[in-house]
This record gives sequence, structure tokens and C-alpha cells, in this order.
Amino acid sequence: MHTKLDRGGAVLARAVNLANCGLVVLDAAQEIVLWSAWMVPRAGYAAARVQGRPLTDVFPELRGSRVEAAVLAALTQQVGATIPASQEPSPFPLREAGSFDGARLDQAVTVTPFAEGGERFCLIEIRDVSGTLDRERRLLDHAESLRARS
Repeated sequence: MHTKLDRGGAVLARAVNLANCGLVVLDAAQEIVLWSAWMVPRAGYAAARVQGRPLTDVFPELRGSRVEAAVLAALTQQVGATIPASQEPSPFPLREAGSFDGARLDQAVTVTPFAEGGERFCLIEIRDVSGTLDRERRLLDHAESLRARS
């Protein structure tokens, strides 16, 4: 007989993979423990290919970046961070699902520290804010053209 607790792991995995953002969990060694389904078509890597690898091995351009600094702060000092697209528009080399040569997605990134079973981890949330930034750019262009006419 299955109880709700028995199904908890499967339900949790399903919910994580339905999230409309990238979710990556790193352990204290900065190795990937979880890679959500959202990441697969945008990064071009299956979860099995990246799990157990350091984040900066998968994305070498993150070395020395704000993302790497935020991850280090989360894992060593338990300090979270948000990296808005206005500060660093595309820290991860992610593209539209299935597009390997298109423009990079504009991203908002949040790094959250947590501990489980005495071990430290951090959750990296990557949200695609390309649509929002495109709308803001169009509105600014429109406002500028209206100012030029007056």
C-alpha cells in the first residue's frame, strides 16, 4: 500500500520538472546535484550529462562571474543573492529551447543557500525575463519617439 509520503519523492521530482524556470542545485563542492527539465533544451545538456560535475566545468564562462561569487557566498557564508538582468543580462549561455545559435536569453538569477542532512547546498533559480525586457525596450523606444515629435 502506497502512502502519500511514499509518493512524495515522485511528486516532488515531477513538480520541479514542471517549473517554468531553470533550477540547479549544487553541493558544497559546487557539483551539480539537480538539473531541472527546463534547463535541458536551453543549455543543450541532459541532466545525466551534468550531474556530479562542477558548475564551472559545465559553464566555464561563469568563472569569475557574479554567479560564481554568489554561489561561493551561499555555500561558505550561507548568504543568498539576486542577480537582476539589469546588472548581468545573460550570465548563463542559455538560448530559446532548441535554438543553439540564437540570441541568449535575458535572465534573472537567484542563489539561495540551504542545508540538508548536515550538508550545505545552494539552489540556483534562472528565470527567462527576455519578454519583459523586450516590452520595456519597446516602451522606452515609443516614449522616446513621442518626445521627439513634441
